[in-house]
Amino acid sequence: MEWIKNHKFTKARKESWFDVLLYQARLYARHARVANYWHDWEVQWGKHHAPQYPAFKGWSNAADRYIFKRDKT
Repeated sequence: MEWIKNHKFTKARKESWFDVLLYQARLYARHARVANYWHDWEVQWGKHHAPQYPAFKGWSNAADRYIFKRDKT
């Protein structure tokens, strides 16, 4: 993240709108879906540790299909 910030977003940083970009990215629905999927995946990984990580493409596709489930408590 630091390399990208320092090399690809120099104009945004110089013009002081880089933080706005980050804020808007966090509002993007896929960001929320991926963050929730990652959290649930990490919990399940800890319980049922597979011998290897899944391929990124498969993980990414699963994140796109993920539906957030609320606790029933």
